[in-house]
This record gives sequence, C-alpha cells and structure tokens, in this order.
Amino acid sequence: MSGEILELRTEDLLKAAAEILSLAPDVRVVVVLAESETFSDGQDTFLNDLTAAVERSRVPVILSVSGTGAVPARFVAAFHLCFASDDISILRDNEVLPAPDAVDSGLVNAAFSDGFEVEKARETAEAIAGLSQSAVRSCLASVRNGSKGSLEEGLAGELRLFSELFETSDMKEGTCAFLEKRTPKFKGE
Repeated sequence: MSGEILELRTEDLLKAAAEILSLAPDVRVVVVLAESETFSDGQDTFLNDLTAAVERSRVPVILSVSGTGAVPARFVAAFHLCFASDDISILRDNEVLPAPDAVDSGLVNAAFSDGFEVEKARETAEAIAGLSQSAVRSCLASVRNGSKGSLEEGLAGELRLFSELFETSDMKEGTCAFLEKRTPKFKGE
C-alpha cells in the first residue's frame, strides 16, 4: 500500500481511534482490517470511540471485516464503506444477519469468500487515493451534512459543494487530462 493509505488492525480499538483522529497530512484513505472475533462484551466504550473517530475523519475510512463471528451493526454502519467475509454475521437489534443479508439490507457494501474482502478494501482504497482529494472531501462533507437535515437542505448543500469544486485546480486538471486522454495529476486544490 502507498504512503497515502493507512492500514489499521482493530486488535486495539482505542489505538485505532486515536490514529484515525491524528492522521498525517498525506494520508488519503484509511483501511481498517477487523476480525469478527475482536468484538466481545464490555467493549462499548472502545467501539464508541472508534465509531466517533470514523465519523469525524477527514478522509474515507473503509472497513474490511473477516472471521466467523458477529459484528455490531452500529460499528459496521459507522464506516464509509464495508467489505465483509461471507462467513460473518451482523448483530442488528435482536437480529443476526448473515453477511449476504447485510448486503441486501445496505449495512455492508459487499460480502466475499476466501479473504477477498481484504483485497477489495485495498483495491478500493488505492482507487480513492488516486482521486482528487478536494472532490473526495466534498463528497464526505455532502454525505455527513446531508444526513443532518431535510432533503432540500441536503441537496442545497450538495449543490454548493459541487459549485465550489468548479473553481478548483483539480477540476481543471481532471478536464484537461480527460481531453488529452492521460491520467490526471491531482494536487488536492
């Protein structure tokens, strides 16, 4: 993985939360690798800390969860993207959802067999790291802010952010690269 992608394991949930909140400026994406067996009774405080850190993150945070155990739905839902082993279960209220059913319900983006969830998370992180970071930040802000108010307020905020992107050098670079049929070199400006 490149220096632009921070990969964390969740054996120590509190440490993972602290790392997400104190990211180096060059980090563009965080991938959290979790084993379902990491989650046990008595970890509510640590789960709350990690969930809050993900919600405040300035970059996308992707969860890859493996294993054969169960993971709390509120933990999975806090991440921007979640790729899961098809052997895990998601605990939602008093219901146990197998990973494929969690995909159908929208809690998990995709479920895979044979450890492919880790590969998919890393592949997705690489793709996001290559995008315009000003556009990625605007997308995160739009989702974060759009969920706090009415539909009209969310759409107005999205339109404002979209309009602001037209004034960035990254937009100009992306357009030029497209017209010249080359890979863009985004600066995050």
